[in-house]
Amino acid sequence: MTDVTLNIKLTDAGMAAVAAAHGQGLQAKITHVAIGDQGYEPSADAVSLRGEKARVALTAGGPLGLNQVLLQGVVPAEGPDFFIREMGYFLEDGTLLGLWSDPEIPLGWIGGATPWFFKFSFAWTALPDSSITVVIADDAGQGGMALDLAQLEGKVRHTVETGGLEWANADPTQLTAAVARLLAAGIEEHEGSRNHPGATTSAKGMVALASSAEAQAGSNTTKAVTPAALKAAVPSHLPEHLAQTALDGRYRNADNLNAGTVPVDRLPTLPLAKGGTGATTAAGARNNLGAAGAATMISAGNGLTGGGDLSANRSIALGTPGTLTATTTNAATAESHTHNIDIATQAEAEAGTNTTKLMTPQRVAQAISALVGLINIVNGTSGTLTVARGGTGATSAAAALSNLGGTPAGRTITAGNGLVGGGDLSANRTLALGTPGTLTATTTNAATAESHTHNIDIATQAEAQAGTNSAKLMTPQRVAQAIAALGGGLGQGQTWQDVSAQRQINTTYQNPTNRSMQVAVMGRGSSTGAQAFKVSPDNSVWTTVGNAGGNNIGNSYNGNVNVIIPPRHYYRVEGGGIFYWAETINV
Repeated sequence: MTDVTLNIKLTDAGMAAVAAAHGQGLQAKITHVAIGDQGYEPSADAVSLRGEKARVALTAGGPLGLNQVLLQGVVPAEGPDFFIREMGYFLEDGTLLGLWSDPEIPLGWIGGATPWFFKFSFAWTALPDSSITVVIADDAGQGGMALDLAQLEGKVRHTVETGGLEWANADPTQLTAAVARLLAAGIEEHEGSRNHPGATTSAKGMVALASSAEAQAGSNTTKAVTPAALKAAVPSHLPEHLAQTALDGRYRNADNLNAGTVPVDRLPTLPLAKGGTGATTAAGARNNLGAAGAATMISAGNGLTGGGDLSANRSIALGTPGTLTATTTNAATAESHTHNIDIATQAEAEAGTNTTKLMTPQRVAQAISALVGLINIVNGTSGTLTVARGGTGATSAAAALSNLGGTPAGRTITAGNGLVGGGDLSANRTLALGTPGTLTATTTNAATAESHTHNIDIATQAEAQAGTNSAKLMTPQRVAQAIAALGGGLGQGQTWQDVSAQRQINTTYQNPTNRSMQVAVMGRGSSTGAQAFKVSPDNSVWTTVGNAGGNNIGNSYNGNVNVIIPPRHYYRVEGGGIFYWAETINV
């Protein structure tokens, strides 16, 4: 038997039966498996197979886990021949629990003398744990034995027929004869075959032996070399005038291996690349290796002592240093040396700020003399302390103030036009803006002793009437002139006009003038909502300012609305119908 994965469709009736048994604390019991010859797509509402041909009780099986059971049995070859295209699992009360079918690919074949053995592992996830079990038929022992015997018979028959014999159940010698035939055929095939794997460096296999010529050439990578072929090949792979046997380790002449040992002077030198010296003399070897000779000298130069040749360890040391003074120089003698000392100048000694130079007794005395003079100044015995020394360089307050760049306390700060405050510097002083003057259309830009005024840029009559200047100011006269130019207030210089014939709902209109206008609309709401009057400054953002008509619980009614439209604004009525539309126009 071959393992097959089947998609079992659980039926509605089967799931209901399992749920009923589980509700009573029982398990649903699978007792039979049925097969048929109809292929189709299984559905959950099925209650039977469409073309059932055989139904048998289970001969073996049982639980494999919480949600899995084993179903095993055999369908004897007693009925008609057919392809198995449908199969069902049945509970003990005859309810179809699960169904498999395929319209194209059969599950197997049954007929003649060929029974059908089955062994299925049935698993589920849509049902409660341990809610299904398997019940084996009372004669399961005999059924199981029959199953085993039938399986054994099938295997024996397969072997007999593979051996080229025609199956005859009553002939007990057929199995032995068939096995003998199969063994003889296998041996004959093996003996006549050369298709054996070759040996590799990692696996055993058949090999071919290399000839002496192939061993000497040294290029073949698939054949094996015998000891005799290896001995013949060794001389050809050593230097032309030298060969060494693997048996006695003696050097032999390559022209005649049996002539005897080769003199030492005929041996080649081992190069540096091979770990040798590449020379046959000590001097040549040292030269090739870059080594110094023992006679090479290491000499001590000026200021140093010691040294010698390399026949022994040598030391080089500093000679005894010479005494340093203010006049010595940087110099080296045979076994000593001296240094120059950087001496401070007199000015540097008196200033006392340099931290790198050295002093002589003379420079120290000069520095002390300069310091004594400074002390005398501080004590008042002579001279004045300069500003550079932290003094004033003067003997009077006025002169000291002048040297230090200071300002006399008697100097005054005076408040000019428009300001108040000030005074001398004997105390903190404040300057402040005087009280500003009242501004009118006639004031000028001017400052008095303690106040100031500004000129106001008044719009001209033309600018006031144009209404476009945003920087100048207006007097009452200019405002009146601007109003007069616009024809007065709302309604002044305007008249009402019926524009019903020129207006439509859901259409946008604009007040094109620089004056406000008034619009009156009498309308009727629609069956779905009120009639909205909307206004926009830019024909983009709209504001509802009233309803020309209304709607109450699906019933429309008449209404009217009066709206003032600012200059250059847009307006429209949305929805419903229009009875009357009037607007004010300039005359």
